[in-house]
Amino acid sequence: MRFNKLSLYLSAQRIDRYLAATENNKHKAIRLYKANLKIAQAFHPLLGIMEVTLRNRINTILTNHFTDPNGIINQKSGFMSAPALTSIDRRWDC
Repeated sequence: MRFNKLSLYLSAQRIDRYLAATENNKHKAIRLYKANLKIAQAFHPLLGIMEVTLRNRINTILTNHFTDPNGIINQKSGFMSAPALTSIDRRWDC
C-alpha cells in the first residue's frame, strides 16, 4: 500500500498520529497502521460477545424489574412508558 493512496482514504488527523509515532517515516507509518488493523480484527469477536452478553443482561434486569417478559415488544410504541417509571426521582431532568 502506498502512502499517497492511504491518505486518500484516511483523514489527515488519523494519518498524522501514525506519522508522529514513526518520526514522519511514511513506510513505517503504513506498517504501524496495518499492525493496528490486525489488533483491531483480533478484538472484534470479543467485542461482539461482550455486546451480546451486556444486551442480554440488561434485558434480564429490565424484564425482572418491570415483570414483563415481552417488554421489548410491549414497549415498542412508547419505550420506557411502564407505570413503574412514574416513581423515578425526577431531580436529574434537565
